[in-house]
Amino acid sequence: MSLAGTHIIGSPFNVEILRGDNDPDPSKFDVFGKGIEGGDTADPCEFTVVAKNSKGEQLSEGGHNVDVQVFGPTGNEVPAKVQDNKDGTYSVSYQPLDPGNHLVDVTLRTKIPLYYDHIKDSTYTVPVVAGTDAAASLVWGPGLEDVYDTIPATFFIKARDREGKDMGRGGDPFKVEILGPTGEVVPAEIVDNNDGTYNVTYAPEVHGPHKVAVTLRDKPVAKSPYTVNVKEGASHEHSNIERFQFAIRAKTKSGTHKLLGGDKFKVDIQGPEGPLEGVKVTDLNDGLYLCDYTLENPGEYTIACKINNHHIKGSPFHQKF
Repeated sequence: MSLAGTHIIGSPFNVEILRGDNDPDPSKFDVFGKGIEGGDTADPCEFTVVAKNSKGEQLSEGGHNVDVQVFGPTGNEVPAKVQDNKDGTYSVSYQPLDPGNHLVDVTLRTKIPLYYDHIKDSTYTVPVVAGTDAAASLVWGPGLEDVYDTIPATFFIKARDREGKDMGRGGDPFKVEILGPTGEVVPAEIVDNNDGTYNVTYAPEVHGPHKVAVTLRDKPVAKSPYTVNVKEGASHEHSNIERFQFAIRAKTKSGTHKLLGGDKFKVDIQGPEGPLEGVKVTDLNDGLYLCDYTLENPGEYTIACKINNHHIKGSPFHQKF
């Protein structure tokens, strides 16, 4: 301070301007979260800014002009969203598009145009890697095509980035939800093969249309959801053998094979409910006779095989079904 070019006594004066308890001090702000530590190209990077005063105490109200700028590996600016939570904290989110180091600059702008203060430790260097893209990943296999209600079904997931390149590593939190025809949940097991592929196995209990939804961080994978028409399969508990067949070999008195047909073999079968109907003997015209019959009810059966009203060797035979 001067008068007519001469300093007034004591000039220049040193004046210490102190921040009030409700004034933000950028050097005391806290910034934390995965969004300043690392990220990938598939998911948003998020972090939090906490406003504090010069004493390091958190401010309880919002309204501070927190600004965030993010620059990708080629210098391109990546849009960042800052949300004022009205409690002295600010949620920040940005979506990297390219792998490589990103620069994240966090500042507190003042009322003076174009003037700002860097928040503590800003600017941050954030490494970004290629991430698994849900839409670009693949889902395929017989478990989405030819499925029965009697055996487990399997299909596969292959993780890819947004450019369609195989990730080649595991660790992605894929989820599979399967609903049966009436909305019942069908459990699914996911096995991470640690090479970017995943095996999914499920065992439908009933036939009919099943909805198979494959997601990654709540995003549909490939063409999910899929509709799988589960077919009725053969059940071991209810299936049984009902048609039987045996061959009769005709031989002469000397024990040699007859090579011509024409003999009149007769087969009678007695079961728990009496004589069995529908027994058929077919002459193959080469000394062999083929007998076909069907058993529908369990029990013990006696099979009498005769020629010229005499039992052949071993007849009658006994069969338990």
